[in-house]
Amino acid sequence: MRWETAVGAFSTWPTVCPDGVTICLTGQLSTSAQRGVELRFDAHTGRQLPGALISKDSGGRELAPGLFDPGQRNPELLLATSGGQVSWRRPLRSVFTLPRASSDWGWNFDRVRRLGLFVGSAGWKPIKLTRTHFVADLSRTMTAGFRIGDGAVAWRSPGMYVCNYLPCAGGSEAGFSAPSNSAGSSPTVGLRTRAVGTVSGSFTSLPVASASARVTLEGFDPTTGHTTWRFYAGHASGLVTQRLLPPRIDTNSIALPSNRRRLIALDLLHGRQRPIAPWTAAWCRAPILYTQRTPYRSANGLRLTQYVGQFALYPCNAKGRRRKTGTAVPSFVPAIGARSSDFIAWTDTKAVVAVPAH
Repeated sequence: MRWETAVGAFSTWPTVCPDGVTICLTGQLSTSAQRGVELRFDAHTGRQLPGALISKDSGGRELAPGLFDPGQRNPELLLATSGGQVSWRRPLRSVFTLPRASSDWGWNFDRVRRLGLFVGSAGWKPIKLTRTHFVADLSRTMTAGFRIGDGAVAWRSPGMYVCNYLPCAGGSEAGFSAPSNSAGSSPTVGLRTRAVGTVSGSFTSLPVASASARVTLEGFDPTTGHTTWRFYAGHASGLVTQRLLPPRIDTNSIALPSNRRRLIALDLLHGRQRPIAPWTAAWCRAPILYTQRTPYRSANGLRLTQYVGQFALYPCNAKGRRRKTGTAVPSFVPAIGARSSDFIAWTDTKAVVAVPAH
């Protein structure tokens, strides 16, 4: 062991700070009475460094490197930090102008350092909500680009940001924090979905799309938000609910049905299409569900024991059916999983798999 902190209560996992040399997380140490601070430590020595006060009541939650939801409501806030200090704080509604936007219903943001922008989406409150079930309107979505330095909005557009779920050219796919990706991801082409219909479900299971759900996938310029290409995917329920993401064909392509009910490989960089056979080799991703004996209490008072983890990765065909794991894997697999010494490893649905690196 190199070093360790005092005992504490932490609200986020430790990550490499955007400066690439410091370890950051939020919470409270037993050696300090101050709550809700951004805890910063020298990566080599473990020495605690000054940190920004995120929230007086809690540690808040990190939405992207250096971007936080401090936990305040009425109004809900976005807060950014830099070098252990608060850079700015703004009402979330000043960025996302649709009524009832809130990270309580999900979020997906990238810190695009080369553009000086945060790019992404916050969630929206369901149109129907009980203690056990919800119905969400798929059309109530917005993507925005706002400045890292002061939070000013550069652009807004309808649609839900889906980089980090689908491969965006130039973006990072690693599920871990390291100096190489600490400043965030920098996609050269962003992706968003624009959908109609609804999804519904309970708080203990994955959602289901309505029969009327239809989705269009768009590529866009992260600098301006302008659409560069568009593909109508129809009732692609796996894309809408993320229960099963579209099979990955290669570095920039996924498999989707065309309007002629044929499978095509869609190039996510340029929007180009080419026909493929159903048995074409691909890789699939689906969320991992797991259960813990100790429940947590949700905002509506439910005691829940089921959690949704990261997306598993496994070999499949273009129709999404599992196939046997081979010893040769495409180059994007270690980018999602990990490469160490002479092996490439990734997390399948119920196991960690490793194969020799060739």
